[in-house]
Amino acid sequence: ILAAGSGSGGGGDGDAANNANNKIGPNTVTEQSGEALAQLCMWQLVVGFNLRELEVREEFRASMTNMLGEGSMGGGVDDDG
Repeated sequence: ILAAGSGSGGGGDGDAANNANNKIGPNTVTEQSGEALAQLCMWQLVVGFNLRELEVREEFRASMTNMLGEGSMGGGVDDDG
């Protein structure tokens, strides 16, 4: 959706020189269509949801480990061989 080095099109040899001089930085203003913005928002929603799901799983795993105790999870037949 937002691509660094995206020019005005045309594909000529001058585009490579313009892309080298016109770098997109943190203060660069760009224009996007409403559809592109909607896709970006949806992508961020999905990625955020997945990251939060991973956090909840890890919190649950840590909670279960604390509840069961490390002794019942860590020792056993595997240590003796």
